Amino acid sequence: MCLQGDFEEIDEAVRHKDTKIYGAWLSLARALALGARGHRFKSCRPEKIYKARMEGGMLRNIFSLFFVLLFAGNAFTGELISKEADNYYNEGVKLQKAASFTMAESFYQKTLLVDPYNSKWQKFILNNRGVMKAQQGSIEEAEILFNSSLQIDPEYLPPRLNLGFIYEQRRSELESIKYWLKVLNINLEDVKPKGFVLGEVQQPEVGK
Repeated sequence: MCLQGDFEEIDEAVRHKDTKIYGAWLSLARALALGARGHRFKSCRPEKIYKARMEGGMLRNIFSLFFVLLFAGNAFTGELISKEADNYYNEGVKLQKAASFTMAESFYQKTLLVDPYNSKWQKFILNNRGVMKAQQGSIEEAEILFNSSLQIDPEYLPPRLNLGFIYEQRRSELESIKYWLKVLNINLEDVKPKGFVLGEVQQPEVGK
């Protein structure tokens, strides 16, 4: 049996689709409903069924194209942002190596401005700022920055190594040695002798 009210709502939505966004969505929803319940409309006029399905198909194509373009545009934009951030960051590193700390910091800020939610840049730049502070003699500030970098990524190696140099200056030699063994993943039991060592004369190898 035909549900005449469905077609009346479809026609109303279609007539207003150019001026009312809601009408376009309603037309799409009704047209999709027709596809699922098409067998119930055999007694309706064929031209109305055809019109509704054509409108529904057209809207589905439009929305599909819109989402494809949206996702493709986002991917392209993300690639451009990443490349621009790369350029700013690499320039900052070059300037820092040349001891131009103020200029290096300005490029690091540009990197974060272009790509502010990328944790990679955050941990890189926090570590590099720590190196700056250490080179300028601000050891305490450097330690804070290295630890901040590790809060983002505890496995990031540069700040872990850099903290080793900080601990050499701020902590006891024993604490520093223990830290280096840990960060370099060296098990002292594996490398130290298993017992007392005798002094022996090394025998020349046969054939030499």
